[in-house]
Amino acid sequence: MTGGLLALAINVVVSGLFAAVFLLIARSHPAFRHLGWIAAAWGVGTGAPAAEVLLRVTPWTTVLSFTGYACFSAGAHLLARGLARHYRRTLPRWLLPASFAASLIIRLAIWGGERNTMPYELYYQLPFVTALAISESVREVIYDFRLLAILRIMIRIMARRRNAKA
Repeated sequence: MTGGLLALAINVVVSGLFAAVFLLIARSHPAFRHLGWIAAAWGVGTGAPAAEVLLRVTPWTTVLSFTGYACFSAGAHLLARGLARHYRRTLPRWLLPASFAASLIIRLAIWGGERNTMPYELYYQLPFVTALAISESVREVIYDFRLLAILRIMIRIMARRRNAKA
């Protein structure tokens, strides 16, 4: 097993663990049901490194290459949906499916293109940038500041406990 293959295999395992943990949290309490979308994002996204692993050991390079791209794109779009649910924001029902479909169409359009050229790489990355932009648009900064404040308080409490024991 080469180093690259080992890294991809570890990526599959870690992604699967993230999916399992988010699913466990989503199932544990009704207030966290929205985390099921993030679990789905990690679960579907796990298909990308899994496809890369299989690319090296099977002859189905075309199918697995497209599948890996589709899994990564679907994971990014599911994450955008999960973040929208987390921040209690509504997205137009058509936005994520249309963006995902566009990502697959773009991938098919550039399939035979010359790699390592600026146009190819821009079109290849465009769907992921779009999904990230959608994810960023649903964030509420006030929630982020609250979470940061809670984290700071927890760090101070832990530091005081550690200093008290010393």
